[in-house]
Amino acid sequence: MKKIYSLSLSLIIGGFALAQTAQTTKAFTKDKMAKPTKIIYQEKSDPIWSDDFSDPTTWNIEHDASACDLDWEIGTNLSCGGSYPITTIASTSYDNGCAMIDSDEYGGEEGGADIEDSWITMASPVDLSGYANVILQFESWYRSYNSEKCFIVTSTNGIDWPELTPGFDASTNPNVYDAFPGISGTSGEELPTNPTLWRTNISTSAGNQSQVWVRFHWTGTWGYAWFIDDVAILEQPQNDIVLNSGYSSNSSGIEYGRTPSKQLPDTLYMGGVVNNFGIDNQNNVTTDIIISDASGNTVVSTSASQAMLENDSTVVLEAIVTDFNFDEGLYSLSVEASSDLDNTSGGEYSNNSYSRNFEITNNIYSIDGIGVYDSPTVSSLGSNSFTDDPNGMVLMAMYTIEETTQITGLEVGITSTSMEDGLVFPFIIGYDAWAADDPYDRIVENYDGVMVTQYNIDNNVLWAPLEPTTLEPGIYFACVELYSDDINHVRILDDETVAQPNGASTIFLPSDVDQTIYTNGTGFAIRMGADGYVDLEEQSKFNNFDVLPNPSNGIFTVSLEDEDSYTIEVSNLLGEIIMFKSIEGIMNETFDISSFSAGAYLVKVSNQKFEQTQRIIIE
Repeated sequence: MKKIYSLSLSLIIGGFALAQTAQTTKAFTKDKMAKPTKIIYQEKSDPIWSDDFSDPTTWNIEHDASACDLDWEIGTNLSCGGSYPITTIASTSYDNGCAMIDSDEYGGEEGGADIEDSWITMASPVDLSGYANVILQFESWYRSYNSEKCFIVTSTNGIDWPELTPGFDASTNPNVYDAFPGISGTSGEELPTNPTLWRTNISTSAGNQSQVWVRFHWTGTWGYAWFIDDVAILEQPQNDIVLNSGYSSNSSGIEYGRTPSKQLPDTLYMGGVVNNFGIDNQNNVTTDIIISDASGNTVVSTSASQAMLENDSTVVLEAIVTDFNFDEGLYSLSVEASSDLDNTSGGEYSNNSYSRNFEITNNIYSIDGIGVYDSPTVSSLGSNSFTDDPNGMVLMAMYTIEETTQITGLEVGITSTSMEDGLVFPFIIGYDAWAADDPYDRIVENYDGVMVTQYNIDNNVLWAPLEPTTLEPGIYFACVELYSDDINHVRILDDETVAQPNGASTIFLPSDVDQTIYTNGTGFAIRMGADGYVDLEEQSKFNNFDVLPNPSNGIFTVSLEDEDSYTIEVSNLLGEIIMFKSIEGIMNETFDISSFSAGAYLVKVSNQKFEQTQRIIIE
């Protein structure tokens, strides 16, 4: 039986599906900031064969000319060129070349009708005589759009290649492997990380064969893209269990980077996903889970086990913990998997462990762990992610409220590429509104919004206050609505370090004809400030800075009670200063811009310590 498993280059946390499985459309592609990630899996011997795509002549590039004109590309500096690109692979040897097929570029902005049928094949076979159990390993990055499929095909004569279509059942041919089961052909799914180290057991078709060719085959219509690099054929280890992921979460499956002590659940679900990738069955397979504090003291210690795990099989080993006590501070989760024949005394143990940090706080709640995790993987999404939605895009992060609490605002992580004077409107909705795809059914919102300043950009954070609001136990969504006028764009940080369940981070686009909330993002940095939380930025603002009336007929007054030396700038949304004043003492200055066009203008007040901007509407 053929079974295929993945081992992420950065170990991934297992999550549990939520009640709503959000849809995905082609426009909803994540804009990742690719960065190299450490390979957790370490080889114990030289590969039987390997190729890093530094020499394109080691592969034959072909397509079915009766079906399409799309070819794979092999070379350096490859990246997607279509309307909806995915990020370039961040593979180990990307600089000396990789392979890519760009279906999105081939389909154009509106897609095409061709059933694309394209492949690359090893130009010369490899001799696997004497190797009964062999693994194909490669680094990859791929995201699925619709029904397109990625296949791996082997041949022992170089001529008996099957005809493949998106609907082909790989189980009907021993030479054909579904490259990414459950991902390829499933809308919106993607590999766990960029890159992912993927391994496929090809023993049934290639083991002990004197000549073997390997082919990577793409077929489908207007997908995204598929990147491959650093391909190798390895001898399968005799005894090798792999910890595919480790986790500690509440019942929703979400793993929060920061949790207020008041919001800790009564029960923790802790464990790991263990795969037996070796030849032999493994006895006494165990996951040991430890949570320790910043001083290294063990706070929680538990385990889960199974008597036997067959080869080519995967099991979730989970422990339920109800007896725990966390003080405020930083903690470390450690998960290790072992068996009688694969443990600390063996040679295959380097892929058996996982760890991550989390923080217990007084009053800040975050699904992201930026600033908590040692080496976070961070991307972003914002007002310039989708052409039709520079204004009104909504991003949402899910939170479970365990005990009644008062929310005072949202702390929002933004990128350094965000621009001054972009507007962020914070609000909170409940689960029923989210499930009904209605982000406008709001419990509380800040109608004035918060304008991005250089302070926010420099510190990658923005404090968005809300009217203090009491939330009863339940599920809620911390949300921001972005306005840029397609000029002053704002991008929200997305923490991809820990895989989260569908629905943990979602978006809403006002241009979407279906008016649907979609899963996109992993861990948006939209944090709840609870029970009197005051952000550092809030502490650094002027007291009683007002621009009134607002809206205005063009005549308005800028006032500030603190006595100091100030400058006041009034500018349009293009950043052009239309009025300027210097003030000494208490501020109470009247401006008349009624001769200018109606619309939105910016009033910026600054002294030697701070600057603060408010928007005014001229009618």
